[in-house]
Amino acid sequence: MIDFRTIRSRITAQDAAKFYGAEFDRRGWALCPFHGDSHPSISFKNGRFRCWSCGASGDALDYTARLFDLDSVQAAHKLDADFGLGLSSGCNNSAEAQQKEDHRKAIAAAHQRFETWREQAMNKLNEIFRIAHTALKRLPEPLSERECLALRYQARAEYLSGVLEDGTPEEQAQLYRERKEMEKWTEQILKGS
Repeated sequence: MIDFRTIRSRITAQDAAKFYGAEFDRRGWALCPFHGDSHPSISFKNGRFRCWSCGASGDALDYTARLFDLDSVQAAHKLDADFGLGLSSGCNNSAEAQQKEDHRKAIAAAHQRFETWREQAMNKLNEIFRIAHTALKRLPEPLSERECLALRYQARAEYLSGVLEDGTPEEQAQLYRERKEMEKWTEQILKGS
């Protein structure tokens, strides 16, 4: 017999939606696959989903069951097989299942690190916009070195902010890999040196 609690604890509704092809906007919302959705109306929070148009809601099991027209047991077996949990065969402690779970956790942790960095980077870029905007209002008064740097990097900050907000995953990943250069000049401006 398959353990529903274990599946719910290991797979969120958002995990299932991503795995089965949902694409998310910058807010983390997706088109609802349960009705003719033209604007993202399904949100994800605390491992669950909710469509604000058709009212569909639930966890990963509910999402999968509804998406593939399955009962709960069939949905549990599908999630178990698709995510490689190894629960159906009674070998949830197997080395392969543990390796897949460790891999899934590593990916989730890497994604969380990126999202934390992304949010911090957006805050820094917004502060640089504020400094540059304030400096422009003060002209023709003399500007501080910090304000001059903010004005100098304003266009670059605007471009990078656009990539972080609306760029493709590949563009955002590339920016994350090259983040040291951006962090150097943003810190220089924000520390005022």
